[in-house]
Amino acid sequence: MRHLISSAASLALLALPVGPAAAADDWEFVIAPYLLAPNIEGEAGAGRFLNGADVDVDTKTILENLDLGAMIHAEVRHRSGFGFIVDYAFMKLSNDADGPIVPGAKIRGEVFQGIFEAFGSYRFDLDAHKIDLYGGIRWWDIDIDLKRRNAPVFNSDVNAGDDWVDPVGGVRWIAEWWPGWRTSLAGDLGGFGVSSDFSANLQALLLYDAWETASFALGYRALWVDYDNGKSGT
Repeated sequence: MRHLISSAASLALLALPVGPAAAADDWEFVIAPYLLAPNIEGEAGAGRFLNGADVDVDTKTILENLDLGAMIHAEVRHRSGFGFIVDYAFMKLSNDADGPIVPGAKIRGEVFQGIFEAFGSYRFDLDAHKIDLYGGIRWWDIDIDLKRRNAPVFNSDVNAGDDWVDPVGGVRWIAEWWPGWRTSLAGDLGGFGVSSDFSANLQALLLYDAWETASFALGYRALWVDYDNGKSGT
């Protein structure tokens, strides 16, 4: 079963992280919940549809069918340069449609997608410029539920889903151009055939330090994955 494959699928994020950044004597903490305007583009295949189908879902469609979503980013760093980064984002979408073949039947589709990242990092501090090397894991969790209701003979539920963990390594460059204004550029590669065949992430942020312990950021993120679980069947 070629199952939950996204061939160079992109997830575009318009992120607006807002949160405190507090520095103790030896430790610096960042907690940043954020909002996003996502779109999904690529190819997905499951079951008998081995060749996959084109997927192109814009932001408006996702928000119209969004049941629940949450996103948070957190970092902790020691003055020695060593740190830890975690990020989790998920969304649950659903919609109803008329069922095929059987008159009056309704099909309800539900899709859940969650992405969790955990990285160790090390920072090279070059005064106005900072370079972070990071590496760790990116965990993907995708579930699809199809429920048929109001059918005169029988109702049925079909569930397909998978989760996998990709090793990831990357670099981030942070530069302060004017007092209070910074840019952040990050990129990483993952997968390497361990779970997915390929995974990549690019992110660009413009940050403004509004107060001593709070900053705002606006940016764009593109995330790709190519995954095939290799199972066969209907």
